[in-house]
Amino acid sequence: MSYRELRNFCEVMRSLGYHRTISMENFRTPNFELVADILDWLLHRFEPNAHIPDDISTEAHRVQFIKAVCEKIVLRTGTKLNSKKLYGADGYAVKELLRLAQVLYDAQKSVVNSTAEEMSSEDFTLSSKLADIKNTRSLCSQIVESGASLFDLLQKEGEVRQDRDKALRFLDGMSRNLGSNSEADVVERAVSQLLGNHGQNLTQLKTMTEEMQRDEKTLETKIKKKQQELERCRKRLGSLASVRPAFMDEYEQLEEELERYYEQYVGRFRNLDYLEHEIDVLNSEEKERMEENDRALKRMQKRLRDEEWRLLRGEEDDKGGKGKPKKIHGQKRWMPPSGNTEAAAENSPDDDESEEESGSDSDPPISIGGSEGSDIGGGLSGGDHLHGDEGSVRIGADGSGSDDDILNESDGDDDLSDDDGMGGGSGQQHHKSGTDFDF
Repeated sequence: MSYRELRNFCEVMRSLGYHRTISMENFRTPNFELVADILDWLLHRFEPNAHIPDDISTEAHRVQFIKAVCEKIVLRTGTKLNSKKLYGADGYAVKELLRLAQVLYDAQKSVVNSTAEEMSSEDFTLSSKLADIKNTRSLCSQIVESGASLFDLLQKEGEVRQDRDKALRFLDGMSRNLGSNSEADVVERAVSQLLGNHGQNLTQLKTMTEEMQRDEKTLETKIKKKQQELERCRKRLGSLASVRPAFMDEYEQLEEELERYYEQYVGRFRNLDYLEHEIDVLNSEEKERMEENDRALKRMQKRLRDEEWRLLRGEEDDKGGKGKPKKIHGQKRWMPPSGNTEAAAENSPDDDESEEESGSDSDPPISIGGSEGSDIGGGLSGGDHLHGDEGSVRIGADGSGSDDDILNESDGDDDLSDDDGMGGGSGQQHHKSGTDFDF
């Protein structure tokens, strides 16, 4: 079988539309299954209704299959095939298969007017081109591998050439001088030299082996000693673990004491935290109460200032109007202390003018229980009284007193006398029934 015949067979089978891809590597070794499949396919192309045995598992069945196919082909086409070559299923069987496939290929080429055959031929051409691409790729990879191996061998050629030439010269000398002993002596010397070298190597290996055996024994001795020490240490550890230390009682006692102290510490820390929280709450409440007292005091001071100025303006009106003062009925009055009047006079220039106009006819201020001063609050404190000549008014401890607590509404219809209230200039105050202030 030649390479060209195998290539032609592959191309013919592709053009005929064989369902399997046939490569040139398939027939390097016997492949009876592929040959049987090709024969069956070609026979059915000649005779679609042909019946042949399909079992090729045993040698007898394969022989029967080859005989049946050859008989059918001879009867159908008149082509006689070599059954022995077909049974071999190697490269020689390709020649017989090519003869049979060539008949179909020639018949297919003779038909040119069938549209269906033209379409199938186009498909075959396309499939053959695709197969050629695959084969080309495989060949390219093989070429690359062969080139790489050839390059490596050429690189080693310089080293191998001398040995090859020497061997060739030796063989030539042996062939020329078969009767002489010179070449035999050379061979004997070379062999003896090799034996001597190997003997030296063997001696070195024996020495190394003996040294390794001695090292092995030494290591085994050390291992045994270490194992004995390990056993002794384990026994000692077991004995120490079974004996209770002398300090364990003291240790347990100190541990219990530490736990007790820790519990006390935790309890005291919680109590301290709670007390700090309570102090914060009390401080906040105290701060709020003081702020509320300050606000109440400011409201009362403002009310006193307003009442004082209304009183002063009312006296001026009485002086400029009728000689008899008007009766104050059903009003709440409050006389500011002298400290409040002085503070109000310092803060307002209009107040100074009003005081100058009033002169000595203005009523003297009513003193509040506490020291007089520039502060408007004077000596007011929790639980202090506002004292008059004959009565007093109670101010609450929180500094917030209602109008009923400060001034009570007058129940009578007493008049303000000219002599006692404004004419004498003494400015005495008379408290009647503990509810009204007469000026």
